[in-house]
Amino acid sequence: MTPPLRTVAALAVVLVLLACTKTEPGHPAAAPTTSRAPVPDLDIEKYLDAPCAILTREQQAELGTFRAVMPVRKPFGPSCEYLAPNTARDPSYDITFVGRGATIGEMFSRLKDAGMPVYQETWIAGRRAVVWDNVDGKSACVAGVATSEENGVSVVVTTASLVENRRGDPCETARRLAATVLANLER
Repeated sequence: MTPPLRTVAALAVVLVLLACTKTEPGHPAAAPTTSRAPVPDLDIEKYLDAPCAILTREQQAELGTFRAVMPVRKPFGPSCEYLAPNTARDPSYDITFVGRGATIGEMFSRLKDAGMPVYQETWIAGRRAVVWDNVDGKSACVAGVATSEENGVSVVVTTASLVENRRGDPCETARRLAATVLANLER
């Protein structure tokens, strides 16, 4: 059988099968979507003036030891920096509450428009999130999570500055720390 005849024969089989298909009267149903069920807003207000209160001492100890834990004002909102005693050897962390200044939506939009080499829209603890880095995601990574339509939390993980001292995936660590922050906000 020549290729054009094969095509005609295949189309004929498809038409016969379609003709034999039984149709039911009714109304078409919408296809299921992949959107998430709405989650209640989380209130970040009490941490806007005391951002370093978000992690318990036990949670800080799980991250490591720090030469300084200090509040800092950032463009997107108040932040707490957890600075390693030796940044060449140990990771540091930063948790920012996006609530005074720009909104979390503006933050996400700017990141998307910036064309970050590492940029992933995702969900963390059932909430809309973006994980990104402006280099390669191997030395640092950020997880930003919406806590409401306007507010959110941004978690930065910076690995050891010396390549031979780096351990683990900073993007995965940022996701886990963001989930811890969200759990603390739910209390």
